[in-house]
Amino acid sequence: MPETKAGHPDISRKKKRKKRAGKTSPLYQYLSLEIGKRLRAQRLSLGLTLSELSDAAGISLSFLSDIEHGRTLPGLETFCVLCHLLRLSPDLPAPPLSLLSGTSAKLSEERPENAPSSFSQEYLQE
Repeated sequence: MPETKAGHPDISRKKKRKKRAGKTSPLYQYLSLEIGKRLRAQRLSLGLTLSELSDAAGISLSFLSDIEHGRTLPGLETFCVLCHLLRLSPDLPAPPLSLLSGTSAKLSEERPENAPSSFSQEYLQE
């Protein structure tokens, strides 16, 4: 049984949570900031308040604020709902290869001149 700092048996039933490595990764931070900036800019350009958008999307105001400030990423369904409400395409800019751990050795840093800037553009052109 684990012990407390004083050497007594730790009888608490709380499970100690491990920090998720993914939320601190550079890729997670990059995506959360890019998505948040983009959603916020579009919301403001449409003249919507946080409250109006969060109500329409069915999410809490604090969660939407966290998304816009890059503190968290929305799930896929929430992201698609927000994009629909804001009249945004859900395509994302490709992150720098340096943020893609383990793949930079497989991929070339050079992109062909005609390479699309995002997955959605490539998909739509086919």
